[in-house]
This record gives sequence, structure tokens and C-alpha cells, in this order.
Amino acid sequence: MRLAILTQTIGRATGPDLQRTNLLAAGIPQDQMIALVGLDGPDVPREVVPRYWTHNAHVFVGDQKLGCAAGLNELLRIAAHGARPDFFCVVDDDIALPDGWAAALIAHHAIVAGDGWVPGVSSFLIEGQKGVETVCTCRQYWPRRHVIGGVRFFSALTQQALGYFCEDYGLYGFDDCDFGDRAHRTGRLNYYVTVARSRHLGATASQGGITKTKVVQAAREAYRHNVALYSKGERLFQDYIPKDVGLIKLQNEGGN
Repeated sequence: MRLAILTQTIGRATGPDLQRTNLLAAGIPQDQMIALVGLDGPDVPREVVPRYWTHNAHVFVGDQKLGCAAGLNELLRIAAHGARPDFFCVVDDDIALPDGWAAALIAHHAIVAGDGWVPGVSSFLIEGQKGVETVCTCRQYWPRRHVIGGVRFFSALTQQALGYFCEDYGLYGFDDCDFGDRAHRTGRLNYYVTVARSRHLGATASQGGITKTKVVQAAREAYRHNVALYSKGERLFQDYIPKDVGLIKLQNEGGN
């Protein structure tokens, strides 16, 4: 069993120490997981880079800003063709995960598959996130059409069936809903795993001169358009989009 953990940073200040803490809290042997961290753009301060590393973390930086979905797709392609993991987990760069989080998600996947269902995307409830916290039930697992997630856990088989994250949403937003929606429409079950919760530490109101409200509004309109296509069975599989980007794997010069 091997898990690839993917994090794409988009300039938030919660980064390196949080990513290290999340890796160390996974609850599975270190040799069963690999972490790929994408630093979005060439202007990332190099002095913070060494703090991302544990012995199984790999850090990449691009020569241009890609945004969340496109950056994650680069990491997903590298992991799928290199490490060939059994599972993927996307963790946003401002999410603090509970102890044993990876073990809990893997155990949940085994339960769903053992019951004869095809698992799609799983996530944790996120403290303080509207529309999630307020409808929490006492059940251990909570199925949904899609999961809104700073954490997105799915198997390699699901990734092979759905392809990559949709890059129609700009800097960030709705690529999580989109992936889960496509999973649901191909006969898979999406779940919130309520045995543990993650914490959303929050982001800045504006990034790169673009306000969060404008980013989300544009992404929402694109998502509505795509849902109409998905309802017709179109674009449920999305292939990798080649990019003219130089993605450099950084060497660990700062120790662990």
C-alpha cells in the first residue's frame, strides 16, 4: 500500500511547518507514503523551502503561476507515473489534519469497498466550514454527491477512471466539487468521514491582487456550465493538459 499526498501552495502563509506536521500525523509508516509539494510560481522565498521537507517529501517549483488545479495536475501526473501509488490524497495548504488521518481514510475506503460499493472521493468534516459543519450527523460516514474538501482522498482506480482535475476554475475554487461530482456520475460513492475533523486555518482575502470574491464568482459560473455538461455524460473523464511550464524538483539543502 502506498499513498501519495499532494499539496499545491498558492501563496498562503500557513505553508511549510503545517505540511510537515500533517505528514508526521498521518498514522501510517513513513515508507508507505510520499509527499509532493508544488510551490506556485518562481517568487516563492527560498528561505522557507527547507522547512517543507521530511525524508519522504519532494518539493517542486514552476517558472510560472499555474493556480490550484493545474498545479495539482502536474503533481498528480508525476506521482501516477513515478511512485505509482494505490491512493492519492490532496491536502490544501491551509488545512491542519488530525492525528491518524491517513490511516482513518484508508480504513474507511476498505469498509466501503468491502460492502460492495465503489468508493469515490472521501474527505473530513472541516471545522467552521458553512454547509458542512451544520449538517453533521451522528453516523460514522456521510455519503454525498460531492465533497467540499480541503482534503480529497481517492484511489488510483478512481483517478484512472476520472483522469485529472478540471482546470476551468482559475486560481482556485470548485475543482474539489467538480472531481467529486464526476465520481458520483460514474457510479461511485463520495463520503465525509466523520470519525475525525480537520481545521481550516484560513487564507488571505486577496492573493496576487485578485480578490477572493471575484475568483469564487468566476469559478462558480464555470462550474454551473460544466455541471450541465456532466449531466449529459460529457467530459466525465478529463485528460492531462500539457503545459509550457518548467517544473523544477528542488534538492533538500536544509536537512529535515
